[in-house]
Amino acid sequence: MKTTTIDMRPEPFEPPFFYTQLDTLAKHRLNLWQKHGRTLGEGSIFAFCDSGMVKDYYEDGTATDLHPAAGYPQVTKHLEYALHCAKDFIEYHERHADKHGGLNLDDCHEWGNAQLYDGGKNQPRSLSYGIRLSFNDGSILFFTITSRQESEL
Repeated sequence: MKTTTIDMRPEPFEPPFFYTQLDTLAKHRLNLWQKHGRTLGEGSIFAFCDSGMVKDYYEDGTATDLHPAAGYPQVTKHLEYALHCAKDFIEYHERHADKHGGLNLDDCHEWGNAQLYDGGKNQPRSLSYGIRLSFNDGSILFFTITSRQESEL
């Protein structure tokens, strides 16, 4: 009798990209609403956009040169919409990272002043936030959120 061994172990999972500034910004938004009944970024216009360079792969597995993968900037008065789009951007590209050889977590990061943007008197007047997702095949994607007060426009 021939025995067969089936490997039932789950496939190795690369830990996700942790976006701490984005979470902090969402907490500030919630705290400001619960404590003062105010909306974070009230009186501001938020612009957000995804951009970057990705490698295209043909069905035979060969890669082409990098091409721009830039979306069009979107504008909103509601910060929660921009936050939602940023989280969707990260989650989508984490799920599909295998198309680009997986995420290079050492080269992925956030930047900006999102942790300081809390609705207080000492907060920055405008929000500047960005995410860089880097993949093992050399592809790099960005998502940025910026704001300006309506009185400045």
